[in-house]
Amino acid sequence: MIFVYILIFLAPLIPLSERYHTFYEVEQQLLDWDEEFGSNTDPWPSQYPGSGIIYELSQIGLSNQDNLPIYAVKLSYDADQTEDEARVLILGQCHAEEIYGVEIAMEMIDWLLHPNAFYPVNYLDRKLALENTELWVVPTHNPEGLLTVHGDTLAGEWIQDEWYRKNKTDINLNGIFDYVYGPGNDSDGVDLNRNYDFNWIFGDDKYELDYGCSANPSYISNFDYYRGKEPFSESEIQAVRDFAIDKQFLLSIAYHSSRSGCVSEKVIYPWNWAEGKSSPDFEVIDNLGRDIASFIPTQDGITTYLPSGSVSRRGNA
Repeated sequence: MIFVYILIFLAPLIPLSERYHTFYEVEQQLLDWDEEFGSNTDPWPSQYPGSGIIYELSQIGLSNQDNLPIYAVKLSYDADQTEDEARVLILGQCHAEEIYGVEIAMEMIDWLLHPNAFYPVNYLDRKLALENTELWVVPTHNPEGLLTVHGDTLAGEWIQDEWYRKNKTDINLNGIFDYVYGPGNDSDGVDLNRNYDFNWIFGDDKYELDYGCSANPSYISNFDYYRGKEPFSESEIQAVRDFAIDKQFLLSIAYHSSRSGCVSEKVIYPWNWAEGKSSPDFEVIDNLGRDIASFIPTQDGITTYLPSGSVSRRGNA
């Protein structure tokens, strides 16, 4: 028993594997790519002939509590110009503990910037994507949460919780970051994915208890789904909203990883409620979702992801 308690006590002091990007590593890599590609008008003359600049780095907002920058990367031919092209938005990470989204986003940028890398080498599809679309990638719009998951020093104290989900908004206004190591029970923070205005009313109020899901009824994560005091109360979601309105994206993909298993290995798209209430252009979205799901193998390698029109009435992204 003593050994077990020691492990629990030490767990928050153990950094994550170096294979995962910390917030500061994400920031530095984006700045390094900006230095390499941000003003280079002919980065790959053989693979991307006549491309012009293919990388543009922007800051689209700041986090709500700690004022950390939120970055967006534009990947396209003539990225420094505004052209009449379809715009696609990739949101890498929203929930703090869902760090796979950060890695997918960073590798996607790397993949498009380096046409000779990543085997098997086939840069023609990358070339077509850059020629015909504006791809915008936001590796994380929850930098506070990402820092908390990896670990950070706050007022001389090491703060780390690999289970943390929300941002760090001071809900009880006591000037202290109140969190409990492990799933849920964190007094501070807002679930950014519940802070949009669409169906905001169906999100959880603060300190609301969790009762699991049909796929995993024993998984309890209290307080983790707090929607915020009002729609768009959080600066992170204000940044995403304003960015989307400004760019008028044709398509957006947001990455999530389900620690509970309740919605794991699925491609979920809006929305397919009861009584025939489906989203505009649902048939198009459904076909696209099914195509995407068919390309992603499940972890056991037996089948592929399950496409699913969302039945949730919460305004998730």
